[in-house]
Amino acid sequence: MQSVRVLAMNTVCFALGCSAAAIAPQPAPGFPDRMLPAADAGAFAHVFAASLPLSVRVPEAAVGKAATYRVADRTGQIVTAGPLPRDAAELALASLPIGWYRTTFHGEAGEELAWTPIAVLAPRRVPARPDSPVCTDSATAWFARGNPEKQNRFAVLAALAGVNWIRDRLTWNDLQPARERIAEATDYDTSAEAHARHGLAGLQVMHSTAHWALDRPLDGEEAWKRFPRDLRDIHRFCQAMAARFRGRVQAWEPWNEANIDGFGGHTADEMCALQKAAYLGLKAGNPEIVAGWNVYAGSPNALHAELILGNVTWPYYDTFNIHSYSPPEAYPHEFRHSREVACGRPIWISECGIRLRFVTPRPWGDLTPEDDWRQACFLPKSYATSLFAGVDRHFFFILGNYCEGDIQFGLLRHDQTPRPAYCALAAVGRFLDGARCLGRLPVSANDPF
Repeated sequence: MQSVRVLAMNTVCFALGCSAAAIAPQPAPGFPDRMLPAADAGAFAHVFAASLPLSVRVPEAAVGKAATYRVADRTGQIVTAGPLPRDAAELALASLPIGWYRTTFHGEAGEELAWTPIAVLAPRRVPARPDSPVCTDSATAWFARGNPEKQNRFAVLAALAGVNWIRDRLTWNDLQPARERIAEATDYDTSAEAHARHGLAGLQVMHSTAHWALDRPLDGEEAWKRFPRDLRDIHRFCQAMAARFRGRVQAWEPWNEANIDGFGGHTADEMCALQKAAYLGLKAGNPEIVAGWNVYAGSPNALHAELILGNVTWPYYDTFNIHSYSPPEAYPHEFRHSREVACGRPIWISECGIRLRFVTPRPWGDLTPEDDWRQACFLPKSYATSLFAGVDRHFFFILGNYCEGDIQFGLLRHDQTPRPAYCALAAVGRFLDGARCLGRLPVSANDPF
C-alpha cells in the first residue's frame, strides 16, 4: 500500500506521521468529565493492564474436564502452560507482556476442549483527550437491551481502549410511542448514563419513523424506513431529545444512511429537507449540541454534492458525516466530494469497518485466526489514512460482537472478550490520541515496516 507507513509490534499497531499538540484543549461545554479507568476494570472480559496478574475464566465446556492449559501469543508461540485442577473455574496467571493471547484448555489425551482470549494493554497515564479522533460505534442500547450491567461493560471496554466518542442507536417509537407522550425510563437513558459515567462523549443516531408519524400504516412495504411526511414531527422530537439527553449525548445524526434502500432510499433533496428540520429542532432543545449531517452510506457522489450545495444545506450541520467499508487506500479519492460539501466543517466517519466472513455458528460467529489478524491490521491503517483524507473523528464499526448476514464486524466476541483488533484499537487510542496528520509517507512492498 503506497500510503501511511504502519508499524506492527505483536498485536499493538500504530501509524507514523501523526503528532499531538503539547497542550490538551479544554472540553467543549457539556462534555463528560474524563477519568482514568481502574487498571483491573476490564478483568471481566479478560482485558488487563500490563504488569497485573491475570485471572482467566475457564470456559464452561472445559470445567471439570480440562487437565492442562496453554497460553499462546498471536503467532502461536506458547508463552506459558501447565496442569489445571479438574474443578477449577478460574486460571491464575502471572503478568504477560502487552499483546493478545489465546488460552486453550485440553483434556487428558491432549485434545482441545475450549479456548478464550486475553488482551494485555499498556496502562493509560492520562485520560483520552477531547480532540482525539479515536472513536467507536457500539449500539450499546440495542446490544445490551434491558441489561444496564452489560451496557456499563461496553462503556468500560471503550474507555480502556482510549476511545473519545461512542456512537449509540435509538428507535424513535420507543421514546415517543404517541404524539403527545414521551417515554420515561428507557434503555437509551441507562446506556447514555453508562457512557457519561466513563467519560465518553455520545453520538446518537436513528433510522426509523415513529408509527404514529408514518405517512401510511406499517405493512409489507416497511413504511418505517421513510421520513415522516410532516417534518414538524421530527423537529419536535429532535428538540425534545436534545433537551432530555443534555449532558449525556453531545451529538446527533438525525437519520442513518437515508440514501440507500435499506433505510428509505431517499433523494438528496429529501435528505436536505429533513436535515434542516432536525437541525433547528436539535438547536432549540440544546444550543450546544453538535448537529451532524444525516449520515451517508458511503460518501456523496458528484450529483449529491451539487444538490446539497444547491439546497444551501451547509448552515444546517455542524459536522458532515459519512460511512465507508472500502480499503483504506481508497479513502482520499472516495472522500473528495465530502471535503467539498463539508464547507470547512469537520468530517466525521461514523461507521468504518472491514467485511470478514465468520466460520463458527451464531451467536459466536468467530473469524479464522488469519481474518482476526486481517481485522487487527486493517484498523490502524484505516484510522491513519482517514486522517490523511480529511476526517476529524473516526468511529470503528463495531465494538460488540455483530454478525450481519455472513459477516462478522465486531471487535469483541459474544462474551465480550477481545478479538486481536480490540488490542489494535487500544494501541490507536494511545498513539493517535489528539493526533493530527502531517502527510503521507510512501513505502515500498519490501519495506521492513
